[in-house]
Amino acid sequence: MASPSRKVRNALLHLKEEVTRIYEAAKLGYQSTGIEFNWTLWAFSSLRRQLFWSKEVKKRSQFLRQDFLSYNLNSVNTIMIFGVPRTMPILGKKIQTECSLGTNILSYRFDIPLASSSTSPQIPMQASKTNNNKETRKNNNNNNEKDGLRLQANCIYNREEMKIYRMG
Repeated sequence: MASPSRKVRNALLHLKEEVTRIYEAAKLGYQSTGIEFNWTLWAFSSLRRQLFWSKEVKKRSQFLRQDFLSYNLNSVNTIMIFGVPRTMPILGKKIQTECSLGTNILSYRFDIPLASSSTSPQIPMQASKTNNNKETRKNNNNNNEKDGLRLQANCIYNREEMKIYRMG
């Protein structure tokens, strides 16, 4: 993560309330936003924030009750996702069309299908002898442009149940 001393603080977003993450990020000085569609989880998070968090941490944190897909990711540079497998392709497309270069995406448990500049599609053995890596990357980039994706991501961490991607 970037230093909290930066002029513009990082935003930490996540799905499926993990209130502790929002609290810890805000405590470290990051502007933190939790997004929850479920009313009960949103109410629990908001109440916990109001009753137990310090004034300073409250200033740097908020919980929004809305659909993650309606939240604009243009100014966000760190995203934490607690999602389910069926939503990951939708989130992947949203992240790639809205996030900026250098955005970090943390995903708990499930892969996010993001176009990658370091991985190539599976090529049959016979075809792999005739295709070089540059050509494969060029084809990947053309496919991403057709899909409306403007950035690619690399998985920079994949251990146990946590995956971290960096847009770049």
